[in-house]
Amino acid sequence: MHMKRWSNRIAAVVAIGLTSGVAAPALADPCGMVPPITMIEGDPIVRVGAQKTYVAYYKGIETVVLRPGFEGKVDEFGMLIPFPSVPAIRKVDDNIFPHIAAAIDPPEVLAYVQNAVRRRGRVPMRAPMAATGGAAGAEAPLRYDEVRVVKQEAVGMYEVAVLEAGSAAALNKWMDQHQFRYPEGMDDVVNDYVADRWVFVAVKTKVGQKAGVNPRPGMKAANAKLPAGATFSGHVQAMGFRFRSDELVVPMRLSAFNKGKLHNVVYVLTDDPVAIRRIPKRFVRRQLSGAELYRNLTGPLPLRVIGGTYRQLTPWQKQNLVKQRDPEPHNGLAKDLIASDLLAITSGTLSNPFEEQEKELLAIGERLGLRGAEIDALHAQVLAKAKERAVRKALRRVKALTMTVIDGEFDRDVLARDNLRFATYRVPARRNKPEAYDARHMGPRPRRGGRVYRGKGASIERQELLERQRLDRRHRIDDWFRRLGFGMVVVFAGIAFACRRRGAVRWLVPLALIAGAGGIAAATPGRATTAQLIEQLSDRDHAEAAVAELARRGADAIDPLLDAIADADEETAVGWAIVALSEIGDPRVDAELDKIHASSAYSMLVRTWAAAARIARADTLDALAAVAPLAQTFPAVQRPLGLRAAALVGDGRRVRDLDKLLALAQTPALRQALAPAVSAVGAPRLVRAMLRARDMRTRQLAAAYVPAARGNPAAAVRRALRFSPRARDVPWRGGPLYVPALQWSKDDAAAVVEALLRWHLWADLHGRPDEQTKIDNALRVWPLRSAAGYGQPRGGKVSTEQWLLAWGRAAGRDRVRAILAEQGVARQPRWRRVLTVLR
Repeated sequence: MHMKRWSNRIAAVVAIGLTSGVAAPALADPCGMVPPITMIEGDPIVRVGAQKTYVAYYKGIETVVLRPGFEGKVDEFGMLIPFPSVPAIRKVDDNIFPHIAAAIDPPEVLAYVQNAVRRRGRVPMRAPMAATGGAAGAEAPLRYDEVRVVKQEAVGMYEVAVLEAGSAAALNKWMDQHQFRYPEGMDDVVNDYVADRWVFVAVKTKVGQKAGVNPRPGMKAANAKLPAGATFSGHVQAMGFRFRSDELVVPMRLSAFNKGKLHNVVYVLTDDPVAIRRIPKRFVRRQLSGAELYRNLTGPLPLRVIGGTYRQLTPWQKQNLVKQRDPEPHNGLAKDLIASDLLAITSGTLSNPFEEQEKELLAIGERLGLRGAEIDALHAQVLAKAKERAVRKALRRVKALTMTVIDGEFDRDVLARDNLRFATYRVPARRNKPEAYDARHMGPRPRRGGRVYRGKGASIERQELLERQRLDRRHRIDDWFRRLGFGMVVVFAGIAFACRRRGAVRWLVPLALIAGAGGIAAATPGRATTAQLIEQLSDRDHAEAAVAELARRGADAIDPLLDAIADADEETAVGWAIVALSEIGDPRVDAELDKIHASSAYSMLVRTWAAAARIARADTLDALAAVAPLAQTFPAVQRPLGLRAAALVGDGRRVRDLDKLLALAQTPALRQALAPAVSAVGAPRLVRAMLRARDMRTRQLAAAYVPAARGNPAAAVRRALRFSPRARDVPWRGGPLYVPALQWSKDDAAAVVEALLRWHLWADLHGRPDEQTKIDNALRVWPLRSAAGYGQPRGGKVSTEQWLLAWGRAAGRDRVRAILAEQGVARQPRWRRVLTVLR
């Protein structure tokens, strides 16, 4: 695994978020310091925590799931992972490892007899995974300088290429040519894998997207890359690989070249308890039988009763325990993962139908800029029924397996020398218990009092849970028969009648031929009719090519696509139709997409797709502002909004209407995405907006962007607040006064303070108490006071004399005299008293 370092770049991040309703300090006027929207310089990538890996191996099929232990804001993150055969690749939910840990040691539900208080945490349900794949062929070895691309695909946020290479040099050259990062210093290890005829999975984050493209008739080419400053934020996405292998092996040799500690946690599910060869046996922390694992995944969570026994709980507590002990929110993702692996092993394939379907949903979402927890949840709703049936049937096979947990700091030399290989090993019973190592705590389980019930001691609520599951299952079965009943009766009746005759085979063979005749004819896109292209939207192998051709045909394809959206049975076909619509440059498409996302006749996933497509078509900031409210109804479209905004404003240096840009940035979904562009307009323009914008929220937001602005923000603030004795009004006339939260130098802070004191005196002399209140708030802010070194006068309303005295004690009597003399009042009795006190 390798990370492409992003040195000498700048990533925008909202340090303290502001909304239009955020108040400044709780004083008489909404003025004062504004928390900044900051810019972080340098390498934004850090390695965090342990590297966690899940491995399942049975009957020659192996699964490896990993989530790289890095986080930060990056525009490119890469991995290079070798495998003994071509793997099926899928996105895995980012919460998978907490769920695996909870499958080994489920959280306990606490019930208190004395006060009936329950305290326990919850882990939210997240979306399932998706997969695809094939097996490596037994072709002749490659030449030294040759690289063969076995397959390329997009998986969630990643672009993935599966490669065969004749040498490390050839692999290096191919990766450089295709903007993948080759790990330096690892030629020897890579050549070992080449000699063994392993394949390499090259992975990089996919930051280019369609939101940067405004389709129009006759368009020949487009730049879909994000503008400078647009970045990926957050943990690196988890991925799963399923492949064929003659033995259980985990390819970790390349990880030895990562800097930092090599703390690894490996969860191994196989038919025997195991340890890793040449890794200390003491690192084997826990081993769980398949029967125990099955119980944890399907049975109710353990119940710990504090202060008495189960019988002493109230009926209300017992009733609530049914829902509280549901394991699904805690280890449901692990159940799905394990069952998917067992289903693939049983069928002898590397990918399951629902995994393929989810990958197609992910591909549609990526075309529309959708990524994250919200869209994953919508995918999960679509996949739930098909997945549940497969999971329930396959999961029982886990009883024949064993889960082993290996946790420790792996020796770097051992990792570099060979892949992880395993041997049968059974951990001593004295160490194989949660009190010694709890998978969720990655250490000993904290001791608690009370009594634990698993099944027999809490049979009432357990039976209620099982009964509810049986009822739900019965309802699903009844619904299935209602939908398919009549057709099945006709088919079975026909087969039964045919089988009574000697010519039964002659009935069945034509039936099979007729059934096979319904397939989609994959005509060449350029020669296919529009109707044929619409049909190909249901075929994952040809859908994207069909989308491209339909978009090319423009207005002629709009009505057929709308008919397909209204009539299609498969949501993936609807999704591809929406993608095609979004890339047609006819303005009529906007109104049709508005109808779709506003209609309750469609599922929330389809409506979200339509909303994202509508956003992708916005070609001006005004158009984007008009569709920005869609984020309130469809939270998943916040990312497409941000990407589209970043694409429209570019680097910000040529922005003419800053007020319009700041008004757009008031949308929370766009604030971070627009930070690089807004900051690039420069400190002087932002400071002017902070002081003079007509919209008060725009002033506040401009103040938040000033600290990260290009140029010298402190100097810009000093110039903007400079006092003139001939002034007719304050620089912030008609609105609040905001002071940006800069890292003030002593000189800059002193200059700003003296400017504010001059304006305070001016407001006093001109009878402007409202402006004095605003200046009071600005002078009270801590960053300015601490940098300039003056104290804050006591009391609510502070007079000009009090502020001058506070400043004089810090800066000296002469500085105060200069402030008074500039406005010709140094000899007046009222102000002479201030100078007298300062002697």
